Formats: sequence, C-alpha cells, structure tokens
Amino acid sequence: MAVTTRGPGPNARYFALGANLLAPAAVQLCLTCRNLPRLRYGELVTDSVRAIVLAGGTAQRLGGVHKPSLRVGGIPIIARLCAALRSFEPIVVGLAQDVPAEVEITREDPPGGGPVAAIAVGLDALSRADVVLVIAGDLPFFDAQSADLLVSNLGSFDGCLYADGQTHWLAGCWQARALRARIAAVNPRGMSVRSLAAALRTTTVRPLNAAAVFDVDTREDLEQANAIVAGRSRPLRE
Repeated sequence: MAVTTRGPGPNARYFALGANLLAPAAVQLCLTCRNLPRLRYGELVTDSVRAIVLAGGTAQRLGGVHKPSLRVGGIPIIARLCAALRSFEPIVVGLAQDVPAEVEITREDPPGGGPVAAIAVGLDALSRADVVLVIAGDLPFFDAQSADLLVSNLGSFDGCLYADGQTHWLAGCWQARALRARIAAVNPRGMSVRSLAAALRTTTVRPLNAAAVFDVDTREDLEQANAIVAGRSRPLRE
C-alpha cells in the first residue's frame, strides 16, 4: 500500500517544536548521531531505527472516538508522539486525523484489521529499517528517552518490550527482519501482538517512569493526563 505525505497542516508547528518541547536534551545528540554510518545503542549497532505509530482501531470505552486525536495539554496525543519520536522518522498507520503534515501516513489492510495487520503495512513502508519501534497511538507521555531505552536493551533479542507488572505489547522495539519473517508465516488480520511474539525471542525492561506506558483508555485517563500536564496531579512514578 502506498505511503502518502500531506502538505502543511494545523499540527505542523507541534512537530517542528517537538524536539524542544517533548524530547529530552540527550535525544538531541541522536539527531547528530544519525548522520554517522552506524548507530550504537548499548550492544546493538544498526544502520536504521524507525518508528511505527499505530493509530487505528476503535475506542469502545470512549464511545468510538479516535483516541490519538484526544488532546493532552492542548496537543493531540498523536502529534505529541510524532514530535517525541521525530528522530526516529515515524510513520503513522491508521487515520490521518491530527497527524502532523511532515509525517508519513498509511493504512492497515484491511482497515480495522488489528495491530499486527497495521505493523505489517508499516514494515512494508520501512523496507530499509533494521530496527522498528512499535508504539500505540494513545500514549501521551511516551518520549524519545523511552524509545532509546527500548532500543538500547534490544541486543540480540528479536524484541524488547516495556513491562511493569504487565507486558506492554504496543510499547516495544523489534528486529525488523525477525518481525517480517514472523508476520509472513501467519495471517495478521485480527492477530494480537502477544500471539505474534509467542514465537519470537523477547526481553523486557522496566520503564523509566510509569508515565511512559500510561495509555488513555477512558475519560478518567484523559482527565488524569491533562491534570498531570497542568500540574494539578502528581506525575506518575514507579
């Protein structure tokens, strides 16, 4: 499926300012590092690390609204994520709503086919990537530091996922070759990432803080996220 890039849109300024507003200063070094022939993350040395942001699916507990478009701190979650992952040149798989203009967009086949179908399309678009981050589009506080920690702990494993008492299947990074081979051997439609990963060698790492894997599933979650940004609620901690 072809990947489309749109012209300037209303969220372009969020993406342009994202490296300063949402990403930690240490990540700015990564932007420079990506001009070098090889990238080093811990024991992993690679040519290309990219990010797939999943923005499809239905939000039944939110009355069917498009969760990535919900605003946290006045910014759509999807725009926050794309800004935070700017150095990984993210591609969004799902609806184009509120996606910054500079970000590539494609759609899972079939639409609504589930996360593995979306990952498959994302991988097709990122044919030169060695490592891919796969991040759910409803994580308002996932940032570049969180991404770097996953990639740094991947090592020789097929996948590295965040776990803090439960495994977060849509907050991880993967060896692209292993992921492509596994998807080629299954029917991705309707398949969960947990089932996909059952035949792969994975490891887990604890997030730096609980906010990295805080997902907005309910109105209460959205209220809490906005309260944290506004300083009315204590930041989430381990």
